[in-house]
Amino acid sequence: MFAAILTAVMVVTSTAQAQAPASPRLAWPSLATEVGGAKVKSDDVAVVVGISDYLVLPDIDGAADNARDWAQYLTRVAGLRGDHITLLTDAEATKERIERALQQASQQASASSKHKGRLWFIFIGHGAPSPKGDDGLLLGADAQADADSLAARGLAQKVVEGIVDAGAHADAVIVYDACFSGSTADGEKPLVRGLQATLPVRKAPPPAAKAKVILASSESFAGPLPGEKRPAYSYLLLGALRGWADDNRDGRVDVDKAHGFASGVMRQTLKATNRLPQRRGTQGAVVLAARAAEEKPDVMALVMQRCPDGTRWGGRSCAVVDCPKGTQFNGVSCAATAASVQCPAGTTWNGSACVASGVSCPQGTTWNGSACTATAVGCPQGASWDGSRCVATVASVTPTPAPTPAPTPTAWPTTTMPLPPTNVWGAADAFGDDDDDDDGFVGDEAAAMLLASMAESGEAVLLADRLILNTDRLFQSGKDTITTSALPVVRAVAMELRDMGVTGLMVVCHTDSTGNDNFNQQLSMKRARALAGAMQQTAGVHPSAVAAQGAGEVMPIADNATAAGRKANRRCEIAAQ
Repeated sequence: MFAAILTAVMVVTSTAQAQAPASPRLAWPSLATEVGGAKVKSDDVAVVVGISDYLVLPDIDGAADNARDWAQYLTRVAGLRGDHITLLTDAEATKERIERALQQASQQASASSKHKGRLWFIFIGHGAPSPKGDDGLLLGADAQADADSLAARGLAQKVVEGIVDAGAHADAVIVYDACFSGSTADGEKPLVRGLQATLPVRKAPPPAAKAKVILASSESFAGPLPGEKRPAYSYLLLGALRGWADDNRDGRVDVDKAHGFASGVMRQTLKATNRLPQRRGTQGAVVLAARAAEEKPDVMALVMQRCPDGTRWGGRSCAVVDCPKGTQFNGVSCAATAASVQCPAGTTWNGSACVASGVSCPQGTTWNGSACTATAVGCPQGASWDGSRCVATVASVTPTPAPTPAPTPTAWPTTTMPLPPTNVWGAADAFGDDDDDDDGFVGDEAAAMLLASMAESGEAVLLADRLILNTDRLFQSGKDTITTSALPVVRAVAMELRDMGVTGLMVVCHTDSTGNDNFNQQLSMKRARALAGAMQQTAGVHPSAVAAQGAGEVMPIADNATAAGRKANRRCEIAAQ
């Protein structure tokens, strides 16, 4: 029955998992993937700067990656020629190199082209206020952590926009993903101690000589997307150009669409209107992308970091999972429903497995939820069932007159050693109440107490015709030498048997089924002889009055499949002859 239950569960589980792998973590899509649609050729020029690794100032995770994604988009989608774009990341992006690249790009715009191109300038990094607080500075990778260095190693927005304005291009788009207030990227503390935070973006309108659009992250915040190590504004703006902002699906994304999309998502994620990006310039209808085709991700699911029940994250959105018949998606995998599982008789489906509801157990056992366990096993006289084995009762420890031996299911091994009919215990004073011979052992009363204690702990079972001792108390694992601490036990056993009127003894030792059969047989024989010898030495038992026999593992009294069963089987039995 249990094999059938396991098979039913395994079939359902393996089928469901094969059809519907676990739902992946909700993550913002990569901007480095290819965008479909026809490629174009363009006369545009671009300078893209991303600084993740500043020499002294705090690093900005993902800034250089965002810059690379922008450069890839401009060349592979917007159609810029490879020699019309300059990408500067990390140590390359010093103030001088940024300014020189911008001047070259401004001069590179083709004056002879019928349709003059656009100049793109994308900066993703740290910003700071100018010394007078009337402008914002783009900080190079080598800027130091003091106000003078920021002023010296920072490129002013006015300088950037003046260079752009002097070019021959048709128009310009400038993107600043930087915090110009003088705070760190999270907007929580000063970038440099003692630096006065200002609002330079609002105080620096663009020159009016040439049409341009300037899109900038909040002057007080330029932080990452929730759960992602990417600067939020430049990431969302590039996503907008790839098609995420094209809600009317006309393939065109203008300034209003792009800025509106980025601002809307940041409003959802940041939940603070004072940290939203700004736009300077009135050219809201200027088209930034003409062939936008990529579907936007499920922003609400990304913000909440969860999909509705019955769906899983597919990389861009939550999709209904097509589970096999009789199963449904539980958020991790396709799980079987109760109606679809045919459980074996006596079991029912609990939502994840077949569990027993009416199993017929053998007499004397009951169902505990997973197996039939004994409740009323017939134990030998003087012992009772403790739930796993027969153990001696307290009453059984009290010495009683020698009864007629009860028959046992398995015959005791025979011995060839002659046993005399008379009492052959040692000298009478060997069992005195006082330690007359200074051997460290005490008399009858102490021995009886020790044996009673062992009976209560289950280490000894005293029956009418024999005494059962657990060998864990007598020997080390795999050894046949009685431990020093066990010698009082041996003496107590001998005294108890003497008081019961036993004159001839048979010692039979047993092992569990662990290990080699031959080794177990030899070990049990050696232990039986060692126990017989110890009784002779500590209690004065005559050698001719005790026989020894090893039974190995062939006569278990408990299940060797369990630790408790194996312990019960490791025993030595001392019986009257």
